[in-house]
Amino acid sequence: MIKNKPIVFDPLISKYMTKVFDYKKVSKYSIRGVKNYLKDKIPLTKADVVICDTHLHEKYFHDQFDVEYSKMGVVHVGFIPEDFNPENRASTNDNSFRVGFYGTFNPLQGVDKIVGAAKILREEKDIRFDIIGKGPLYNEINKLAKQENNLKNIHFHGLKPYDELGGMLNSFDICLGIFGDSIKTDIVIPNKIYHYAAVGKPIITKDTEGIREGFEHEKNIWLVENTSEAIAESIIKLKNDDSLRKSIADQARETAEQNYTDIGVAREFLNVLAKHDLILNKE
Repeated sequence: MIKNKPIVFDPLISKYMTKVFDYKKVSKYSIRGVKNYLKDKIPLTKADVVICDTHLHEKYFHDQFDVEYSKMGVVHVGFIPEDFNPENRASTNDNSFRVGFYGTFNPLQGVDKIVGAAKILREEKDIRFDIIGKGPLYNEINKLAKQENNLKNIHFHGLKPYDELGGMLNSFDICLGIFGDSIKTDIVIPNKIYHYAAVGKPIITKDTEGIREGFEHEKNIWLVENTSEAIAESIIKLKNDDSLRKSIADQARETAEQNYTDIGVAREFLNVLAKHDLILNKE
């Protein structure tokens, strides 16, 4: 407690998980590993309420840091409807079938597997890959695509202003999620998934328990084994089946509107506070 005020802590990500298990550059038994553990452990212990973005996130904090389930609650990331909707489409100069991704270039994303899928599909002349974002692995991924494999069907756009992102997502025919191999990949629903769904696009992403908390395979999302081959195969399947692609896109949009708008997320947050007697539950 700080001056008798309750502490509500939303860690969003675990520093310990990121440094030790995601980037794998810090040993959990090293001084830096212990420091990052304590950077998570201390505020998690002192908080009266801990906000998590999935139930698997709750389980991680419980198993790794002994946080009691009774002091945690789930509030999904969600989206802002004014920023992400199916209406504001960015203009394009060709009739390509566009497969798009946005995100930071870190181990969570698995962009190398997207490059692998582009390599497999390099002879499909009407398919192009559009990659938005930057990050620690950007130069490595760009080199893999352009120098080592000389791929002409993948285009890197770098960072884009937030207010342009919704329009760019609307120009895609299929959107790609996350394909990393870390613990974090398996327990989260990243914000891009909500954004893709909000603009009504079919989504291909790694099959994880975290994603399955909010989405259902073949209904409102397309889940795959975590290989470039599976990604490429799924792109072709959805490209060649207009009805399936539209059905998944429409139901993704419906799921986002029903459950994950900013109002819906705010309601989840208030319910967590009410559960812990920090506000009156007026529902």
